Amino acid sequence: MRLTALILALFLGGAAAPAFATEWIDCSDVGGKASFNFLVGTVDVLSIAGLTVTAGKKAWASQPVYGPGDPILVGQAYEDAETLRVDAVDPGFASKIAELRLFKTSEGTGDTIQAGTLHIPGYGAWAVTCDGP
Repeated sequence: MRLTALILALFLGGAAAPAFATEWIDCSDVGGKASFNFLVGTVDVLSIAGLTVTAGKKAWASQPVYGPGDPILVGQAYEDAETLRVDAVDPGFASKIAELRLFKTSEGTGDTIQAGTLHIPGYGAWAVTCDGP
């Protein structure tokens, strides 16, 4: 009887736990020369769980699980109804690796369009569009 109650309590406790979901926003230029992809949580504030950045054959990733490349971290991130800005920095927070600047718009119940610029110091700057939530 106690074992059954314990199993039921564990099951119901697990069923009541909140669901944690994330989705990638993938930004790249038309020619595929550069990209900035970031994993966001589905909460009401901008919450970045991981990111990857590429410029030509050079790659950076926030954790080995997100891809090959030199390590990076989210330096700062800001979002409001019309813009989204994310900076990627080196692990020591000594230099900026990349900066993404986006404008957002939508019409009615349609998808949101996100477009802007990606600047990777020493590599270049690109006009980018993004796919994702």
